[in-house]
Amino acid sequence: MTTTATIHADESMYAPMAAVVDLRASGYLWLSALFNGPPSAELIHLPGEPAFAAVVGEVAGDGLAAELAAASGADLDELRWEYNALFRVPGGVYLTPYESVYRGRRVVEGKECLGLLNGPETVAVLRDYRSLGVELEPGQQTLPDFAGAEIEFLRLLTRREQEAWGRDDAVAAADLLARQRCFLLDHVCTWLPELCARLGERTTQPFYAAASRFARAFLALEEVTFRVLPVVADEG
Repeated sequence: MTTTATIHADESMYAPMAAVVDLRASGYLWLSALFNGPPSAELIHLPGEPAFAAVVGEVAGDGLAAELAAASGADLDELRWEYNALFRVPGGVYLTPYESVYRGRRVVEGKECLGLLNGPETVAVLRDYRSLGVELEPGQQTLPDFAGAEIEFLRLLTRREQEAWGRDDAVAAADLLARQRCFLLDHVCTWLPELCARLGERTTQPFYAAASRFARAFLALEEVTFRVLPVVADEG
């Protein structure tokens, strides 16, 4: 099912979203770095900084904020090995982090089989990217429906929304919110929470276990927020 949404004529009803756009932008920025490559020192240390710790606490509670901060002492080389095992190299803990693989699952002779790469979901997300002039970086060795690519797209949309609010352009901000809503409900929220749950189950690193719980809490909050966001929607 595809959700298309148009914003109600009175854009002022979206003003409350301006109050949370900075928090949302910070969350997507960190999650994009989390999913899009082996961790940097900045990625694992940021949860120990007061500003981002406050974001984690607001989204998932102070307990998880403390847990993520404590994990900043993890060995960076071990975390990089773990990232590759989870997201890049097919093996025992590999997550196969592509939307078409999760959503294209089917039952064959009583057994569930994963979907294929480059499925219809891949085409659909690429269409969404191009509708806003977003292209994958040249030479990027991944597919459009890779978990990190979808989160990065939402990071870009949220940043544009942030800029729109900054120049008092409520019409542009409302349009960007509608686009975020469609992409979240049609794509990200249909499979990424399950991926994050599997990440938490398969990782041996406390950092990734805590990060997976933050990602699930963040996406759950996003889904609730956008399901109640007042839009005129046609579903078909």
